[in-house]
Order: sequence, then C-alpha cells, then structure tokens
Amino acid sequence: EDGSVRMWDMHSYMSLGVLQIHEASVEDILVAPETGWLVTCATDNTVRVWDYGAAVELKVWKHPEAFRCLAFKRTTGHIVAGTDQHHIVSFPLSEVAAAQKEMREMEEAEKLAAQAADQVAEEAATQAQEGTNATKSAIPEQ
Repeated sequence: EDGSVRMWDMHSYMSLGVLQIHEASVEDILVAPETGWLVTCATDNTVRVWDYGAAVELKVWKHPEAFRCLAFKRTTGHIVAGTDQHHIVSFPLSEVAAAQKEMREMEEAEKLAAQAADQVAEEAATQAQEGTNATKSAIPEQ
C-alpha cells in the first residue's frame, strides 16, 4: 500500500532492496528475466517499467484510470493493463527498449567523459611536476 516493491533472493531469503515505485498501492507486477524488466501497475494511474538489476526506471505510462492488472502480449510486443473501469490499455514494449538503449548510451558517455577528465588531470599533474623540476634546475645554487 505504500507504493513500494520489495525484492528478495529466493534462495537465501535475504532482502535485495526496496524500490519506491508508485505513489499509491501497487496492484500487479510482471518480471521479464530475459530483459531484466520489472513492470508494475498501481492505483496512481501509472504503469512503470524498471531495469531491476540497475534499479533504474525506464518508462512511465499515465492514464486517467487506476490500473489493476498486467499481462505481456508477446505476439505483438505490448504490455496490456486492465483498469478500474474495465478498460484494457496497451503499451508498446519498443518504447521501453528504446529508453533502455538510451540509458545505456548515456552511461557509456558518462564513463568516457570521466575517463577523459582523469586523463586531462593526470596530464596536468605531469606537466606541473615537470614545470617544478625545470624551475628547480634553473635556479643557480649558491
């Protein structure tokens, strides 16, 4: 009822963590081990998809009605969700895959930027050290 999903290791019975996902009661959960996605729906009128390994939200779909149940429709590549008002809403999984790809590309770009910053800092430190050594050798001894 607090909008969270608690994850457990079924072999050790140890908690793997809590994802604070929704603002209202989580009504249904789907897990797609082949993609690493956790799909939830709730009475806050949203369906959310998470990369459960990275604990990162990939996609949120909003609707005017509260959701109660979920299913994968693999033949069409959609998630379908049932609402309080007995409507069925379909969401394309391709949007999730695109979001996950974008997230991975951003992570890779951040990693490359950090490596470049480290390299620049290392080169600056080397140049500063060389400058210090050159200054010491240019000062005549008395």
